[in-house]
Amino acid sequence: MLTTVLVVVLFSLLAWEFLKRDLWKKLGLKEAPGVPIFGNLLPVILRRKPFFQVHMDAYNYFPDVPYVGFYNFTQPILIIRDASLIETMLKDHAKNFEDHGLFADPSDPLSMNLFYLSGNEWKWVRSKLRSSFSTSSLKGIHPGIQECTDEFIAGIGDTINLRPAMNEFACNVIAKTVFSLDDATGFVEASEKVYDLSGMGGLKVFLRTFLPRTALALGIKMVPKDLEDFYRKAISNSERRPGSFFDTLYRLKENEPDFTDDLMLAQFFLFILAGFETTASALTYTLYLLAKHPEAQTKARREVQTVLEKEGVSFDSLKDMVYLDYVINEALRLYTPVTSILRVSKENFMLPCGVVLPKGTCVNIPYLCLHRDPRYYSEPLVFKPERWESPNPVFFPFGIGPRNCLGMQLALLELKVFLSSFLSKYTISLNPRTPDPLQFDPTSLFINPKLPIYLNLKPNSPGEFQ
Repeated sequence: MLTTVLVVVLFSLLAWEFLKRDLWKKLGLKEAPGVPIFGNLLPVILRRKPFFQVHMDAYNYFPDVPYVGFYNFTQPILIIRDASLIETMLKDHAKNFEDHGLFADPSDPLSMNLFYLSGNEWKWVRSKLRSSFSTSSLKGIHPGIQECTDEFIAGIGDTINLRPAMNEFACNVIAKTVFSLDDATGFVEASEKVYDLSGMGGLKVFLRTFLPRTALALGIKMVPKDLEDFYRKAISNSERRPGSFFDTLYRLKENEPDFTDDLMLAQFFLFILAGFETTASALTYTLYLLAKHPEAQTKARREVQTVLEKEGVSFDSLKDMVYLDYVINEALRLYTPVTSILRVSKENFMLPCGVVLPKGTCVNIPYLCLHRDPRYYSEPLVFKPERWESPNPVFFPFGIGPRNCLGMQLALLELKVFLSSFLSKYTISLNPRTPDPLQFDPTSLFINPKLPIYLNLKPNSPGEFQ
């Protein structure tokens, strides 16, 4: 019944745009088959396939073309399948493709975050936040991440439901290192609601994403008012600790008249958008892959224990865990947390075939598809950390070009702190309740497991792996 209601509402809102759905035919470009009004998204609306899978289906439909047409409802999107063209677009023509095509508006305060902003506003805010991710800043944050890791390890038993556990850990890190709070009560529930696509919440997310002006006219914001109030209250309860993210943003508000309370709130919310779901996902699949491949797990553990015995637990000791870097890269390749990203062409752009993309056309950069493409990776579905002994240039887990993820080094630090501590303490294996192969949640915008991933934990004996 609910699915029927969603379909009817979307049909009513989008029917008038039907005649616009002919761009790829006019340009003579290949187009993945879709349906009227919904384009290629009907399987998502009907909860039959996750969002990333419909992109992957379109990506693989014409394996010999450099780009393929796609429709988000009636909005034409060009999926770019050629890595060299992506480099050209997002590096050589970065200014033309710097905007995500999202809609930031002061009437929806949380939308004024760095990811949604465009043009000069984006450049100004990014320039002000850059210092927060310097090496010295990360060194100051390291103890807080380590403390959250130690607390997590101290509280687990011999079996864990992986994704909820990683959600809790990621939220605790954000509460402690971003909001400077020792009490993370409510953060998991609030953060999970941000990404909840069930019921009417899913319809609102789609409207805010694909018809943002219509959504705002209807009073639909990025998140419900109660969540906005939750994050405002969290900021009001935060303790201003020197060197913390909270301190950095608060100093910006004090020294920059244009850095308003709402703009500060939006950047705090960005840590939820960019640091909760993605980090929890990366940790989930890295641990899953290590549990499934005990030889790689043993190799990573031996390296970690050797480094920790020699250098101790510190920010600098993480640099010597090279094989752990390989493991993380391989997990990010196989289960890229942000599976794709949109960019909008500010001006007409000529494709290599001579076709001109009109100004305002959206292009999709399908990171996960590229990472699993046999043109760029041999045995692309096989977990092989050793492949990273020779870095692959077609690797974009944090984006590419001037608008790549500003928090990349923070995310990698969090992953390495957690994984190094966890592997030094436990040997992990898949619990028989874990499905094989994994299935993915069709109600999620991300590559989330549909069913729980359970791990068995066995404490390591001192010197067991030396």
